[in-house]
Amino acid sequence: MVHRFFIEFSLQDLKKLLGIDEDQNIANEEKFSQNYNIRTLEYMPIVLKDDSNSNRLKIEVQQFSLKNEKHNNLLLNSRIEDVEMKFKQVVANKLNRCVLAVDGYYEWTEDKKKIYAIKPKQVNQRMFLGALKMNEEGNFVVFTQEGKCEIGKIHARMPLFIKQDDIQTYLSDDNFSEMKQKISQYNEEFIKSELEIFRVGENVNDQKDRSKNCLFKFEEFQKKQDSKGIKRFFSVIPKKDTTKEQKQDKNDDNNNLQQQDQLKESTQKKIKKN
Repeated sequence: MVHRFFIEFSLQDLKKLLGIDEDQNIANEEKFSQNYNIRTLEYMPIVLKDDSNSNRLKIEVQQFSLKNEKHNNLLLNSRIEDVEMKFKQVVANKLNRCVLAVDGYYEWTEDKKKIYAIKPKQVNQRMFLGALKMNEEGNFVVFTQEGKCEIGKIHARMPLFIKQDDIQTYLSDDNFSEMKQKISQYNEEFIKSELEIFRVGENVNDQKDRSKNCLFKFEEFQKKQDSKGIKRFFSVIPKKDTTKEQKQDKNDDNNNLQQQDQLKESTQKKIKKN
């Protein structure tokens, strides 16, 4: 499941990166925040085709996930393999296609014991993920596909990674089936060459922690935990070399035995004389 994200960039950074006019209005701009622990029902920037000019892009800040009234739960992800069957009318309208822009996301192992951060290797590179706007209010879900490479070892599903150069194609291609297949095919190489994957600490599990602490690598997280906890009161005592002491004890034992033998022999001589 792809459901936890982090964003370090500003909306102006994103506009500049995508060549969007800096004066362009952004829907729900006030709901955007740079955040290291973004969850379901929170707001993130999505990229869409501009209604007034299909050759241009626009940015909206919309709510991630959709309340499923029928099943009384939240719809977060949609499998790219069967999205056209489940949401045929929604997918058919190109204006519903969108790309989620983030700096990266977190993924848990199947047993929930380990957490990993997945992000671009390049500092100024952003992560773009295939998504779908589900209603007029702007709620969107993120597409997932079968996990590949290192990500597949962590979780069975992963997002549909979209290269920046392919955003326009993803948003406007008439043949959605062929387009998604083409993008999915280069995802394996994309993961190997473009992404950094590392284990992080448990700060992400704290709903109140939205700080950069969530991105602490696991080793760093452990050190900080140790410095705060009971371990700080204890120091490791180096192992003492007892070889010399053991030899000395053995010599002392031998000397004692010799003294006892001498005393016994002396006593026996005295008895004989008497």
